[in-house]
Amino acid sequence: MMVAMHQADGLISGASHITGSVLRPLFQIVRAAPDIATVSSCMIMEVEDTRVGENGVLFMADCGVVPDPTVDQLADIAVTTARLARHMLGVRPRVALLSFSTKGSASHPSVGKVQAATAMAKRKAEQLFLEADFDGELQVDAAIVPEIAERKLHDSQVAGRANVLIFPETQFRQHCQQARPDRRPRERLRTYFIGLEPAGRGRFARLERAMTFLASRPSSACRRLIIKNCIRALTHICPASK
Repeated sequence: MMVAMHQADGLISGASHITGSVLRPLFQIVRAAPDIATVSSCMIMEVEDTRVGENGVLFMADCGVVPDPTVDQLADIAVTTARLARHMLGVRPRVALLSFSTKGSASHPSVGKVQAATAMAKRKAEQLFLEADFDGELQVDAAIVPEIAERKLHDSQVAGRANVLIFPETQFRQHCQQARPDRRPRERLRTYFIGLEPAGRGRFARLERAMTFLASRPSSACRRLIIKNCIRALTHICPASK
């Protein structure tokens, strides 16, 4: 309630509650942002291999809010996660919509769902003037391993270079994490909910606290990128007087 009334910038919960007990009041009280159709969650992961993602940083969604998204929901998740990656890292998102198939190597209704969601995500991104690349359906190795992408695809801006991974369903995330033991996460920067109504006031305070925390451990490439874009956001919110 305090977040909804702009008396708090955020909340921490879940240590002694199940996920449903945390999400239910958020959706009932805070609600989705006006331009968001699907609220989802995103995990930001940093891996040891800096060739993966954006200098070792990967954005992955959805991680637990929508277990089996529809085509529309999957497209929304892809676009909102790409927008988050763009804001936090300041780079062009390269979004891979994942499947067990790569470009028609298998035939199944779930493959068709990912293909349709990819096309829809491209249209949504254009309508929002979001500069991002989307490709799907792709297997996870074709999405993040350049050598495999070169063998399977030849004209993709995303394959082998994806910095955003979109799961066709939440259980797919666990399979991806177990598939590449040589790319285990060095650090997870927690899970973020995407699409909730922002607190509005306190943007400066939130960014300032984020910068203070991140700057305390500057060895992380992910943190350095986020710090840079926090500074850019702060400059936009509170421009220097002339």
